[in-house]
Amino acid sequence: MVESMAQREVSVLAETVQIAILKVENYLQELLGGLTLDEVRAAVLRELGSEKSRYDDMVSAALRLSSAALAKDREADVIVSGRANLLGAASDEDGLHKTKELLRALEEKEILVKLLDQAAKSERIQVFLGAETAHSALGEAAVVATSYGPDDHPVGAIAVVGPTRMNYGKVMSVVDFTAELITELLDDGAG
Repeated sequence: MVESMAQREVSVLAETVQIAILKVENYLQELLGGLTLDEVRAAVLRELGSEKSRYDDMVSAALRLSSAALAKDREADVIVSGRANLLGAASDEDGLHKTKELLRALEEKEILVKLLDQAAKSERIQVFLGAETAHSALGEAAVVATSYGPDDHPVGAIAVVGPTRMNYGKVMSVVDFTAELITELLDDGAG
């Protein structure tokens, strides 16, 4: 019984190898069929040169991108979304005025960059309340932020800006979960 199973496995393997050899043969015939040995050699050298050139271009692009990504003085990437939700929270004219100030502050991004940098340097969730943000437009707002990426070297931070009366437990859980998810995605992409 074991012997017949082994024979079947060997038979299936031999058939698979024959199919693979046939595919390679067909590919080579299509690519090099009718060429002399000198012409085959020239074609292979041309292809190798072309592949090396493409490889060199990819390496060069990767080095440029990594250099730009690791540059200390580069402008920080800040993505702001959900601004429309802030407008819905404004219930009167004074609230609308404060919301407009907050939107202007968010557009400046420098404030957010400073807060996100602080969060990225910390190992835990940071909560900045009003005056702690050092900007008058954020006086009645709170920022919940945390870093993402490897523990020993975070690559960024994520934050939620909301009213000081928000549900901190829920927001902190969402921010923490999202940062962990981004970290996992980055880890999966790197390895």
